[in-house]
Amino acid sequence: SGLNTAYDFTTPVTTVTVVYAKWTENKPEVVGYKLMLTGDIGVEIYLLIPDSILETEGAKVLVSCAIPGKTDVEKEYLVKDLTDNKCTINVPAAAMTCPITVKVVYGETVEELDNFTVKDYADYILNHQDEADYAKAAPLVEAMLNYGAYSQKYFGINTDKLANAGITDNVPSANPGKYDGIPSNMVPDDAPITYYGSSLSLESKVSATIYFNKKNGDYYNNLQFQVNGKEPLTIVENATPGYISININDINPADLITHKYVIRISKIGGSVDYNYSYSPLYFMQAACASESVGDDMKNLAKALYLYGEAAKNYVG
Repeated sequence: SGLNTAYDFTTPVTTVTVVYAKWTENKPEVVGYKLMLTGDIGVEIYLLIPDSILETEGAKVLVSCAIPGKTDVEKEYLVKDLTDNKCTINVPAAAMTCPITVKVVYGETVEELDNFTVKDYADYILNHQDEADYAKAAPLVEAMLNYGAYSQKYFGINTDKLANAGITDNVPSANPGKYDGIPSNMVPDDAPITYYGSSLSLESKVSATIYFNKKNGDYYNNLQFQVNGKEPLTIVENATPGYISININDINPADLITHKYVIRISKIGGSVDYNYSYSPLYFMQAACASESVGDDMKNLAKALYLYGEAAKNYVG
């Protein structure tokens, strides 16, 4: 098992609104934001775009997040295609303190409108948690920032600017529960493959990669994998001979702890079915129980657990 990150993401989310009003006639301006909480980690940005720019052929908005030592996250929007003058950028958990820049390009003109971080607007919510609009979100925001900080420590990103600076750090004492080994329903004895392990990709949402060991050569070519009854997944042949994997992408934070993913494995054109049950919680518990895993990974697993728990409480 291991942790990795690919920095690639896009999905719709529920939001909490944070607005800083600006208004300058005939100039593009950022007029508001929404901090994403229950789906991707990121920000929706609302713009004032004057008619003169809307009418400029090829005018566009560039939103980017600079991540030290990694590929920058970059999004480009044609102004004419914007809905409600809104654009979005999602960032990996470890990039909550990395600068996000908003630029508008029209004709020969490039205007930088704003420079901010996810933490800036997370802190805004925490600083206003005595207000009704933000009170419910505050525990989730705090857990998100702790998760971001321990992601930074594990991946070595902006460790001098931790996301949880100034808030309570309850991560080291967290307990995701006892790891009792692979659940019996993960490995039916007569299945042509066996469960090997999993890894988590910590992007703006969490994704899981589930690894299987082939028992019978290429027999897996006659199998298909479905998760929770959805379309069959792509089977990946791994570099290590004898292993295959599938990906469960875009796991909402509220589903990290209690949600079970039923992986149905069936023979193409046949009636043989095998059902495996998987939860990202298994990874967190295994990481915390392992003697070979360092403190940075253990604490990251604990932070992810608390983030999932807070998200579950937030959505009810």
